[in-house]
Amino acid sequence: MGKINYYADSVQIEQNGQRDFDIVCKAMWPNLVRMEDIRGKDPQYHGIDRIVHLPGNITVTIQAKIRNTTFEDILLEYISNDKTKSSGWMELPSLAQWLLYLIVPNKTCYYFPWRSLQNLWNDNKHNWVKFGKLRLYGFSRIEARNKRYNTISVTVPAKVLLSNIKNSGVLKYG
Repeated sequence: MGKINYYADSVQIEQNGQRDFDIVCKAMWPNLVRMEDIRGKDPQYHGIDRIVHLPGNITVTIQAKIRNTTFEDILLEYISNDKTKSSGWMELPSLAQWLLYLIVPNKTCYYFPWRSLQNLWNDNKHNWVKFGKLRLYGFSRIEARNKRYNTISVTVPAKVLLSNIKNSGVLKYG
């Protein structure tokens, strides 16, 4: 029987990664004026977790994922709740411009233009999910057990995403 994931554990991981997220944003946008954490506010439901404010009233919208274990893959959630069949964050529309994917233990941030990532997902998800179920080519299917449901994701090797998405990259920080 696998570990049960609790929302409180996820919140703690998020809080622990907040310092790292601040460092990454300052490195990516050195002229930033301020950062706004909007988790729990209305725009968050449009796939935006944070907003970076730059000079000239320019904003950068970010969907942030923080992982507290070190892997060479990116976990893409496609089913949020297996009982209700609700879509995971990869399947939902998002107004975010960027996905920042922090791996806290090794101080690594993968960054992807959101639309490009979602387009690549839409073009390849059927194969990736199949590869994940069969554990082929570095893909794997992950069922995260929650109290009354499972969240289902596929791990995609980071190199697959990085080599297929223009303007994506890796930032080592801290």
